[in-house]
Amino acid sequence: MERWVQDETRIPHMRHQWAAAEALGAETAVLWLAKVLKRKAQQACQVRFLVGNPESDVTRRREEVENVPLTVSTRIRITLSEIEQLRDVPGVEVRFGDEHIAMSVLRFDAEMLVTPHLAKLVGHDFPMLHLRRYQEDGLFDRFAYHASELWSNSRDGWQQSQPSGQIPSD
Repeated sequence: MERWVQDETRIPHMRHQWAAAEALGAETAVLWLAKVLKRKAQQACQVRFLVGNPESDVTRRREEVENVPLTVSTRIRITLSEIEQLRDVPGVEVRFGDEHIAMSVLRFDAEMLVTPHLAKLVGHDFPMLHLRRYQEDGLFDRFAYHASELWSNSRDGWQQSQPSGQIPSD
């Protein structure tokens, strides 16, 4: 298992991935997420990360609302540190947005997982919605449009994130 995780060129056969994931109580995509995303990007899949700016006023205000030790800016920096593994992979983009940090969206063609942030709650307390595109201008299209607008108003995150996977201090 250690060899598989440390060496990005070693991806175990699916049956071994399933066995390892079951033994660890995790999903296979979580264990090999960077590898999966890298492979998908190399297959012309668009991989985009839009994260809040850890230095923005929006982030600071959300930290005041949540009032927890593991701050939003720290969670953003941890995310950036993990994404750093994909910096040189064509097709993987990272952007910062200052307008809105109140939603997580994972989109896969005509399906989407959306986690809207709710007032005064912390991430693990937010509901996750599984949306499918069944019609034009339905809930799926509205969330897709919203995410697209946030993306178009964001700026390159690679230029601002730390090199070598370092997490900037608060």
